[in-house]
Amino acid sequence: MLSKCIALAFGCCSLVLAGCSSMSEILAPANADPARYELYSCEQLSNERKSLAAQTEQLEQLMAKAKTAPGGSVIAEAAYGPDYMKVRGQAHFAEKAWQQNRCKDSVAAK
Repeated sequence: MLSKCIALAFGCCSLVLAGCSSMSEILAPANADPARYELYSCEQLSNERKSLAAQTEQLEQLMAKAKTAPGGSVIAEAAYGPDYMKVRGQAHFAEKAWQQNRCKDSVAAK
């Protein structure tokens, strides 16, 4: 009986956190400094965007791996969620600066 209650509790937490994951795109910019990239050149922004994309991919892989374990959704959100939201917020503002500076992808190819 106790194991069923624990399983039910984890299931409820997973559902709650599933709703939070869809909110992460909305809340991500709140976890980053909007002025951080204002003075970056296109070359600096290119490097930063690549770095943030790699960090995002790494965190997504870690979260996916954690979710394979029992109660993994809760663990993944608790362990990696804050970092993931911070990186997504930084990527949002780096992309915004990229567009405002009218940077071209050809700069990224150098």
